[in-house]
Amino acid sequence: MRTTNLFILLVLPLSLFAQDATIIRGPYLQSGSTDKVTICFRTNSEVKPTVIYGKDRSDLKNSSEAMYEGVDHEISISNLQPYSMYFYEIRAGDKVLMEDADDRFFRTHPDKESKVKVHGWVLGDCGTANHDQRA
Repeated sequence: MRTTNLFILLVLPLSLFAQDATIIRGPYLQSGSTDKVTICFRTNSEVKPTVIYGKDRSDLKNSSEAMYEGVDHEISISNLQPYSMYFYEIRAGDKVLMEDADDRFFRTHPDKESKVKVHGWVLGDCGTANHDQRA
């Protein structure tokens, strides 16, 4: 009987902690193209999140789920339309980790035939200015 009680005391707090997951880094976008994008972020506890997305902020009906549970997440979304705006939110089960908002969106790249002007901003990693930076 003591073993059972101890097990419940040890497991119960872990399950409660998992329900309190929050995003502690990001989200940020990677590998954007005309028809796909990857949304990356980190949570404070292990979860298997889902990105809910759509072109209309009031009707987010598409979803893409992480492949596994963890704290570092890279969720790829594919089969998107070129040069289109998509709003999104991030969930873990029924809990909303990051709500959709007017400024929470991404735009896919225009296709090659498009005459849309594109502006870019390129950043580099300057390193840490120590011995580890040498190649």
